[in-house]
Amino acid sequence: MSLDLRPGAVFAGDFSIVRPLSEGGMGSVYVVSQISTGAQRALKLMRRELVADASLRE
Repeated sequence: MSLDLRPGAVFAGDFSIVRPLSEGGMGSVYVVSQISTGAQRALKLMRRELVADASLRE
């Protein structure tokens, strides 16, 4: 399953994607708007292949 992370897409029911911010070796960071509060936040998503490694998650 792939995620729709285009601007305007909703992630986890409460975060609207505003724009990509950065991408690196561990994942991608997006500027999102939290729908329930209206606040802008940063959302970091780890690459799929790294998620299974518990030592890399916090």
